[in-house]
Amino acid sequence: MFSYEIIDYIEKYKKKFFDVSKDIWDLAECRYEEYKSAEIFANLLEDEGFEVERGIGKIPTAFSGKFGEGKPYIAILGEYDALEGLSQKRDTFCYSPLEGKNSGHGCGHNILGVAALMAACALKYAVEKGDLKGTIYFFGCPAEENGSGKTFMVREGVFGGMDIVLAWHPECITTITPSGCYAHNGKYYSFKGKASHAAAAPELGRSALDAVELMNVGSNFLREHIPTEAKIHYAITNAGGMSPNIVQENAEVLYTVRAPKMDMVLSITERVDNIAKGAALMTGTEVSERTVNSYADIITNSVINNVIENVMNYILPIDYTEDEFLYAEKFCNTFDDMAIKSVASRFVKEGISQSEADILTSKSIYTDLPKFVHFNASTDAGDVSHIAPLGHFTLTCFAMGTALHTWQITSQGLSSIAFKGLVAASKIIALTAFEFLCDEKLVEKAREEFENSIKENPYICGIPENVFPV
Repeated sequence: MFSYEIIDYIEKYKKKFFDVSKDIWDLAECRYEEYKSAEIFANLLEDEGFEVERGIGKIPTAFSGKFGEGKPYIAILGEYDALEGLSQKRDTFCYSPLEGKNSGHGCGHNILGVAALMAACALKYAVEKGDLKGTIYFFGCPAEENGSGKTFMVREGVFGGMDIVLAWHPECITTITPSGCYAHNGKYYSFKGKASHAAAAPELGRSALDAVELMNVGSNFLREHIPTEAKIHYAITNAGGMSPNIVQENAEVLYTVRAPKMDMVLSITERVDNIAKGAALMTGTEVSERTVNSYADIITNSVINNVIENVMNYILPIDYTEDEFLYAEKFCNTFDDMAIKSVASRFVKEGISQSEADILTSKSIYTDLPKFVHFNASTDAGDVSHIAPLGHFTLTCFAMGTALHTWQITSQGLSSIAFKGLVAASKIIALTAFEFLCDEKLVEKAREEFENSIKENPYICGIPENVFPV
């Protein structure tokens, strides 16, 4: 059963919401600094008749909007945070950062959040028209990028009691996410040494930078002795200053560990902790550590995903103009030869033949129907999926081969391709939610599957109790 009221609402107001997406793109506020972006969302929800609560989960830039009464409780997740270092002029085909601007929406969250917002408003309109029972929740979720906003919100009980949760992400391909994705843990290691003149009295110095470098060497050797599907990344965030003739007293490195499950992540992280202690011992320095983010793996729900697939088959494919294909082709020309092959490999990993994968990725814009393909990243939506039944999908909003966290994403964030993706995603979310509002037994099936899933994969929060959003 599909609601024409939802389609009508979205078609009528899509320009208004795309203008909101432009406002969010222009603001490009990073983790836990999304004050203006969050307020735009919250104010719009209030104007639409939602009951809004700000500052939920003890996070100033998190909020919820609620409409309706009784069960089922349907939750839609929205994000609006940008990334540092990804400032970029729109619709440009070479790296061109905006003057005086450092951040940019290099992961498409200006599209993600607004599509979810429009879906919630369209669903509310349909509920009113159809006199349906149920409660619609929109959760404004900050700091998905390196901040684990939803993880902290889960820890504070924000998503407890939800019956169905829907989430999506803009991508260069249209997929439905099976369970998987990477669990992830992010941690700073800060080394404290002793400054000295590097030439006149080097024996008096204890180099914190040496400790960081030794830790990195040890971790690189560790890579050979962890499961092949696990990954270790690091970035030196403080190299101790610009003067080589001073023994560096302070240095810091940020590590992230990824693996299929959180217990594996924490096990590997413990080994990295020991390498840090060893590096400190070797250099006569001291080390302190602090966890800053954590993301659980995604447990998606096949009952929800099957509804998403049916809705996608109704809404898709999206029609693109010749000008849009040419626009996308210009971005494809900015990628190296491996970019599109990398996308094709994601299909091959799911059992699709190489020849079919090559066909799927042969156009400058993905135009095929959805495939079940893993989301090759980490997201705090995974933590929510351990608390309530979750459905997750990606939808084409960018040229084929466009990688997340790149200037090319920022540049395409307000294109007509992105706009069409935003509108289609909004319809898919709202129509999927509507199906569950109309079918109590479908909700029960999703809940039953969820309960069985978490028995096999219990939730482990990777953030210690004494750590708070930063």
